[in-house]
Amino acid sequence: MMNFMEIKFKKILKTINHKELFLAFLLALSLILLVFFIGFYNNKVIIKNPDPAAHYLLEPNNPLKILSNWDGPNYLKVARSSYSNASLTIFLPLYPILIHFLAQVVHSYLDSALIISWISLVLAIYFYIKILKLEFNKKDNFSILNYLLFFLFFPTAVFLVATYTESLFAFLALSAIYFALKKKYFLSSLSSLLLAITNIDAILVIFLIILIMFENKENIRKILGYTVLALSSIISYLLYLKYKFNSPLAFLASQKSQGWLNHKYLELITGLNPISLLFVILLIMSAKYWWTRRKSFSVYSLSFLLIPILGNQFGGFNRYLLMAFPMQFMIYDYLKNKPKLLTASLILTTICWSYFVFQYVAGYVGG
Repeated sequence: MMNFMEIKFKKILKTINHKELFLAFLLALSLILLVFFIGFYNNKVIIKNPDPAAHYLLEPNNPLKILSNWDGPNYLKVARSSYSNASLTIFLPLYPILIHFLAQVVHSYLDSALIISWISLVLAIYFYIKILKLEFNKKDNFSILNYLLFFLFFPTAVFLVATYTESLFAFLALSAIYFALKKKYFLSSLSSLLLAITNIDAILVIFLIILIMFENKENIRKILGYTVLALSSIISYLLYLKYKFNSPLAFLASQKSQGWLNHKYLELITGLNPISLLFVILLIMSAKYWWTRRKSFSVYSLSFLLIPILGNQFGGFNRYLLMAFPMQFMIYDYLKNKPKLLTASLILTTICWSYFVFQYVAGYVGG
């Protein structure tokens, strides 16, 4: 088994394009510095939220604390003391586990969380580039930069550099999807296995990969093998919850306590804001765009609508759409030959991104 894993690892190293990786590093570094610069001077624009629940308070002298608000400190809390109560089970374990072990070396839970997020961001951009080139048959790195802007300046992309799971989730999801597109299903299943204990939205990505395997005309045994391996980690987490809290679905109860899964659909409609409505329209457009190109991407785009429908609220919806990459691909592909409209769209998304950065670092939004 070890020899098999070693061979697979060496094959991965051989396929890494160092120019793409360096580009991903430069883009990630630029985004991190830009967010921190805005955040550092944010108090001149927006007064900090006085609610202590909105901020990470355990490292008051750490200037990076502005990147850990709302859900961010909860991941650090789990990393410090595991699941001390059932309400924390909504925060799946991979990110806190990684933070915990790195903190033994770095001696700061906040710094450890950000290091993991930032390394994951580099790798997420790298696999985003790989999928872009694969789907649009691009060869050079310059031609895909505009596509990347709709990911890096997605309105809620601030969470990619914060103590949230977004970067780790994006890295694992995009790598799993890329390996599936390349028919490297074992590697895809390993990424999916880790993905499943990063964020509950992993189920949408796993569903997409199953659809890709059907598109590739793989046999049922291979598809079932992938599914079982991908879901084995979340099953292990459910068994842990059964042991710890005598309830394998404790994380669902935790979600209900935060307003999810209550099925009051009238409130869902009345809670729809203009930005969320725009994203709903764009998801439907993405489904139409991809239907004749790659049906799995079309269905995946529509699957994001299940988040507010099943959860009965739009809280976090805009953040989760960071991984609606077919929609982002579609936006640029529609606009690439319309320079004025493309420029206007980039200006609009950058304004929305700036708004979210200001609001997040001040402690006013968390999703």
